[in-house]
Amino acid sequence: QATGPVTLAAALRAGGVTGPDLVVRVVDELLVRIERHVSWVREESGAKRVVLVLDEPALAALGASQTTLPDSVRRSLSRLITDLDVEVGIHCCGDTDWGGLAELGFDWLSLDLSALGEGFLNGVEAVAMALARGTRMMWGIVPTTAGPLPDTNVLIGRYGTAVANLVVAGAPFEMLKAQAWFTPACGLAGLSVGAAEAVTNRLDEVVEEVESGW
Repeated sequence: QATGPVTLAAALRAGGVTGPDLVVRVVDELLVRIERHVSWVREESGAKRVVLVLDEPALAALGASQTTLPDSVRRSLSRLITDLDVEVGIHCCGDTDWGGLAELGFDWLSLDLSALGEGFLNGVEAVAMALARGTRMMWGIVPTTAGPLPDTNVLIGRYGTAVANLVVAGAPFEMLKAQAWFTPACGLAGLSVGAAEAVTNRLDEVVEEVESGW
C-alpha cells in the first residue's frame, strides 16, 4: 500500500505547499519511493507477485458531482499504472468517479460497499467493461468505523446489490466472485485490538456465506 498522488498532493496543500499541477509534480518522487519499497518486499519475501494498492481517500472529495476526473489526476494515476512493474490497484473509502478510475486500466478496484452512491451508479457501465477486460474487485465489505457492526445479512445485501448492478451492466459474474478479494472497508489502524478482531471475524463470516450461497 502507498499513499496515492491525489491524497499526497492534498496533504501538501494542507501544509502550505502551492503551485500548479501539484498532483502531477509529486509523481516522480512517489515512483522512486514505491519502486524502492517494492524491491525491498521482493528481496525480503521472495514473492514473484506483488499487488500495490494506492490509497486515495482524497478522491472522495470529488464525489458524484464530478462527472469526469480532472486531467491532472488522470495523468498522474495513469503514469503509476504504466511505470510500476506490479499489479496496481486503487482504494477509496468514499464515493467518487468510479467509472473514470475504471477506464484508467487499474488491475484492482478497492471500494467501501457502504459508501457507494451516485459516483458508482453513474460509472457502473465503465466498471463492468473494466471487469470484462480483466480488472478485479476488492470488496470492502465490513465497515471499520467505531460502533456495532451491521448484521451479516445487511453486509451480504450491500454486496448483492453492487454485484447485481454490475452484472446487469455486462460484468462477468464469475470475475466478480472467483477472482475477487474480500477485505475490511478501510484500514484497521484506528481501531482497538478487540474492534479489529471483531471486523476480521465478521469478514470471515461474510466470506463463508458468499462462498456457500453465491
